[in-house]
Formats: sequence, structure tokens, C-alpha cells
Amino acid sequence: MGRDGPSRGAPALAGHVHAVGDEIAPLEAAQEHGQIRGDADLGTVVDLIRGACCIRLLLPYLTVTQ
Repeated sequence: MGRDGPSRGAPALAGHVHAVGDEIAPLEAAQEHGQIRGDADLGTVVDLIRGACCIRLLLPYLTVTQ
């Protein structure tokens, strides 16, 4: 693309979607109560949870236990 478009060397996470307040609020409350480390990046935590949920939806035939 042109000057304002994505570059060829764009990082893999260029399309990274940031968490919204509704997703972060419960995690912030848990962080305040000491249930989640204070230095944890809550946006990353939300992304990790989303990823796990997406995999379960895409691969529903996998069992939870072995």
C-alpha cells in the first residue's frame, strides 16, 4: 500500500485488538484484591482468555481431559 497503509514489515500483532472496559473491569477488581499480580498487563490477560475461547470454539471435538 501507500505511505499511510500497512508496511510489509508490519509486526504480527499489528491487528491486535485492545480490550474494552467491560472485559478489564473484573480483572482490575481482582487485581485490587490481590488475586491477580499488580504488574500483570490486563489487556494481555484478556487476549489470552479470548484466544483460549476461540480455540475451543474452532476445535470443539477436543476433550478437556485426556
